[in-house]
Amino acid sequence: MLKVSHLQKSFLSGSHRNDVLKDVNLEIHDGEMVAIMGRSGSGKSTLLNILAGLEQADCGNYYFGSTDVLALNVVHAANFRKHNIGYIIQNSVLIHGKNVFNNIALPLKYSKHSKSQIKQKVSFVLAALHISNIGYSPVEVLSGGETQRVAIARAIVQEPKVIIADEPTGSVDEETEDDILKLFRMLNEQGKTIIIVTHNQKVADICDRTFYMKNGSCNLIT
Repeated sequence: MLKVSHLQKSFLSGSHRNDVLKDVNLEIHDGEMVAIMGRSGSGKSTLLNILAGLEQADCGNYYFGSTDVLALNVVHAANFRKHNIGYIIQNSVLIHGKNVFNNIALPLKYSKHSKSQIKQKVSFVLAALHISNIGYSPVEVLSGGETQRVAIARAIVQEPKVIIADEPTGSVDEETEDDILKLFRMLNEQGKTIIIVTHNQKVADICDRTFYMKNGSCNLIT
């Protein structure tokens, strides 16, 4: 499903060039659940942003199925994300002033779904993630675990082919972490391809394979 080869990315800081990705090669198959580990600053988040179509690489190749993602212009990259990628970040930001239902519905509204479609799809993910009871709660009153569940619901409501998660359990307690990992495993068993960046070996242990990033490269360790 997803193949990266010889990917390179650098950033300028004044006159200094920081080579974040030097030669990343990665292949992830349809239906896999994969962990990406590595120390802070090893390029994990930059790689995720490229996989999600949010950033361009300096050089290399990235194919999502038959799509040459790095060749997409801004408009086509946005369409690629909308139809293929669900992205979950650590400390996910929900929109205050909107309840849980409306936060989850946002991607559907941007995609011009009808009101009946939105109600059906949001109700489905609320039930699937066992948070129907908070569907109309203000997001300001949610616990950390509930906030992450809502972020996951928002990421999957458009039924993306791939779910990308950056440290999804990094700021929750152990019990909530267990619940979130069960959710990812459930989604994976339903056929979703999942890529998780994590520092946590417990998270990596539930994945099919683990890649480790070091010095701008990415190597399979499991």
